[in-house]
Amino acid sequence: FISSLAEYRKSDLFKTLIRLGPLRTNGWSKTPSVIITAPRYEKLIRFLWSHSLNEDIFGVEPVIGSPNFMERFKCTEHKSVESIQLDSINNFNSISYTVDDDDFKFLGDRPPVRLQNNCTCILIEFPENKGVLLALGSNQLIFDDKGVFSYRDAKKIQPEDYLLFNNIQADFGSNKLTTQRYKLAASWKDILKIKYYQDSNRLVNKLKISGINLQNLDIAINRWMQIDKEVISAPQSKLHFELLLKEILIGSNIEVNWQQAWADIRGSRVNAILSGRIEHSIVNDQLLEELKRNKQSIFEKCIQGEFFRENLNQKSGLSGVISFFPVIESSTGFKAPQEKLENIRPISELELYRIDI
Repeated sequence: FISSLAEYRKSDLFKTLIRLGPLRTNGWSKTPSVIITAPRYEKLIRFLWSHSLNEDIFGVEPVIGSPNFMERFKCTEHKSVESIQLDSINNFNSISYTVDDDDFKFLGDRPPVRLQNNCTCILIEFPENKGVLLALGSNQLIFDDKGVFSYRDAKKIQPEDYLLFNNIQADFGSNKLTTQRYKLAASWKDILKIKYYQDSNRLVNKLKISGINLQNLDIAINRWMQIDKEVISAPQSKLHFELLLKEILIGSNIEVNWQQAWADIRGSRVNAILSGRIEHSIVNDQLLEELKRNKQSIFEKCIQGEFFRENLNQKSGLSGVISFFPVIESSTGFKAPQEKLENIRPISELELYRIDI
């Protein structure tokens, strides 16, 4: 079986290629046009259901619109109007097909895939039937066939490019909270701890009655009591935080201005976000510089068209491994959960998230 463009390119000349389904450039029956424009066979036999038509532009030169390579094939057609019985071969059971079944019935029988909160993405195919889903609009580190490293929009990744993934680490120290913010946060967190350990059920019920209607409120309270070094753990909602402080401060001799406390929480979150973005930018710039220094040796490895890894020189201030994946093909028309993105998986698993059929 030839199941990928890479396998087709590496195969020797052969007598017959059997293709199941129509010839289309997109969707469920997507087929590389190279099987028409650069045939490695003497004869092409295709099996397809009635009304399952080829795409009009398949085999047409994309720039000038001609020639149409499909028209150069000497073609004969045989239509079956009855059920087809395939005889048992090599201990395989007989399988019966009827002309009433078609692609639409098959696709309609598939279990539904939840699309809610899914991300529109693109499938990048690698050798050995592996691939990855990338969010449309995301920037990816690429090494192209001209020997240039750059960050490129996922939808602009081309065959023959190398897609780079890394687990780079860099030590930038910590973004610790200021003493003033820590003291204010520590004050209301101490009161929250006292109230919780005195009677946790009573506290949870009172907070729910006040309007903090979180599904796992008990777990949330335990998280809010923790003292963090960089971000102040607290309710995400300003209203919930106001209700929390008003409730726990009842009967307390300690005064805490909830508005000032909320300003400190927001400040810690903003600082953490900005710090993360700056650090990410620094790592990206430094990584590009290191890759450019080793461009010649990397380019020589890329000529092989195979997967490989590169270890970073620790003198650069970065540590980790960069993985180079040769790109064979890209396909749009996918939606997948965020956690499924940027994970190298077998193509068969990723095809489950195709919606363009």
